[in-house]
Amino acid sequence: MKSKLIVFLTVVLLSAGFITGTLFANPQIFEAAEALRVAGDRQAAFDLLEDGLNSAGNNQEKSEFYWRMAETYVNMGDDLEDAGGSKAAIMALFEQGEAYADMAIQADSGNHVAYYMKSANVGRWGQTKGIVSSLFKAGDMKEALILAIRQKENYSNAWNVLSMLYAAVPGRPVSFGNISFAISLSRMAYDSREEEVRAGDEEDMGVGIRKEFALHLWDRDWSASKRRREQNKMKDKYNSTRDLFEKHLYYEGVATIPNMDDRDEALQIMREVIQYLRDKQDKTVDERKDLEELTEILNEWT
Repeated sequence: MKSKLIVFLTVVLLSAGFITGTLFANPQIFEAAEALRVAGDRQAAFDLLEDGLNSAGNNQEKSEFYWRMAETYVNMGDDLEDAGGSKAAIMALFEQGEAYADMAIQADSGNHVAYYMKSANVGRWGQTKGIVSSLFKAGDMKEALILAIRQKENYSNAWNVLSMLYAAVPGRPVSFGNISFAISLSRMAYDSREEEVRAGDEEDMGVGIRKEFALHLWDRDWSASKRRREQNKMKDKYNSTRDLFEKHLYYEGVATIPNMDDRDEALQIMREVIQYLRDKQDKTVDERKDLEELTEILNEWT
């Protein structure tokens, strides 16, 4: 049964003229659903989106609903895992999330976020299933994320998850993992996020990109002198590679890199993101979790 809050919000939107069978899906629907999602009421967010789907006037608008519905399933799966739910039940949520992402892609193949949400559900399914399935799904995730950046080159979230993939999976001959490639992709994610903030597409630098960047730097553990030596080699490879994705595996070759060791940069980034979270007045459920987790990591490092 739908919550009373969903019924109330739907009535309010209808009375304000936001939901109709013919008009464009008003952004207020998405804003209300997002407020519910970040507050932790994922089911309520999904129900509001499902109720508002009839307001979509064309396939592009349907795609906007479907990827948001897919996102709520990522959250629901994560929440159920935190609550100690069964593996089968958790995986079923991610499967449903992937199905909604596929609907978003089918409705609009140029929607970069739809590919990202597909990769998110696929990846979490693989993680839940186990290490072998995670490796099996890594290629599917990578393919979806590459399709996302081909639609929007400076899509920071996609670059970030690509970096996480390269850091997480084993290297050759088992898989494609490579920590240096992961850091190049993290730098691209970071620089892309700065572009998105300048363009007004994102409010701030957030948590995820900085967190993963710091973790990858800590794991690689290069000295400042080695960073300088390797940067020159990567610059040649970046400039000689034509494919959009492949060339960014060497993005460190052309990125601005501070003159410090990997772990010093990792500490700097981690302290910045922790301070960002401490300064936030109204932290979401996820932000409170992040602050606790990152503080523990920093304490271990120092």
